[in-house]
Amino acid sequence: MNLKNHIKNNKLAFWSIVFFIVVNMRYFWEGMLGLFTFPVYFTLLLVFLILLIRSLLIFVEVLKERFSNKKRNSLLMIMVFVLSITAFYPSGIIDFDALEGKDILIANRKGTANCSITLQLKDTGIFIETDVCFGLKKNKGSYSLSNDTIYFNQNKRENNYYEYGVITPVFYGKSVMYNINLFKNREDSISSTLRIYYNKLHVKIDTSFQAKKAFIQQQMQGELTDYKLRTYYPSLTDTIQNKKIFASAIIKMKVNDSIIVSILHNAGDTDQIFLCTHNLNKQMIDKYYIGKATQFENAGHTIEYKIENDSVMIINHEEWVYNDTTNEVEMVKKYLYSLLIDNKGNIYKNH
Repeated sequence: MNLKNHIKNNKLAFWSIVFFIVVNMRYFWEGMLGLFTFPVYFTLLLVFLILLIRSLLIFVEVLKERFSNKKRNSLLMIMVFVLSITAFYPSGIIDFDALEGKDILIANRKGTANCSITLQLKDTGIFIETDVCFGLKKNKGSYSLSNDTIYFNQNKRENNYYEYGVITPVFYGKSVMYNINLFKNREDSISSTLRIYYNKLHVKIDTSFQAKKAFIQQQMQGELTDYKLRTYYPSLTDTIQNKKIFASAIIKMKVNDSIIVSILHNAGDTDQIFLCTHNLNKQMIDKYYIGKATQFENAGHTIEYKIENDSVMIINHEEWVYNDTTNEVEMVKKYLYSLLIDNKGNIYKNH
């Protein structure tokens, strides 16, 4: 073997070993590259293919030499070892994740464009969050437990990580699943929610009747997404042609504990108002169209309601017009009625 080939083979052996080390140490570097993670993966794949082609060419040369060239034989053995291990263990021959500890909780959320966030809690008190979205980012630190709340100790590299997370039940009919709601701080009113798929934490979560009712009420409260509209108000919204912004509010009235009472608004330049009742299976029991509140330049119709004795809803309708003579707004019509709800959730109008 001439000097030129000797140097070339030494370089090939060197870069094969470097490639092997980089692949097997990916656990430590892949979470720090962010958007550059996938380009690096592609580069490693390209290097793997180049080494594979070079190993095939060297194998042909070794056959021609009848295995007489010991240095070329050694180079081939190195390359075959590197390529074989990489093919069978693309994440490395050592499971560094397992060395961090045993998983006792795994939560995940999948988004658009195959983006996902995975949170792992280890039995060693370590948490690992893996964020995959046009790149890969890992955040690692320690955590502590207090009842259903998980407190995260932020590490130096990601000092804006969540301060704590709360495990909450999610009710689907008779079955119960669990989410973890992550908050940046105590003032954070909007959480980042992950679904828990594996849970070996010895934490007592309230799944009582009242907890289920509170969960459904929370889901129904405020501005409603299309999904929530289809879930809670399907038969009602199908009859509305001019759909605007839907929002609902929970009404506290003395009814059967298994009944949820809510007011639904279809609001924009006008406000359509409905009184609705649901059971704890998220099924609508009854509905009553209260009316449409309007506000125009020369006239308007207002609707107000209040609860008396925690059991009766008083509805007040008033019609207003603008008097050009007095330059004042005058009420021209007013009428009151009450709505009652029985223990089965049926709504009755009482004149």
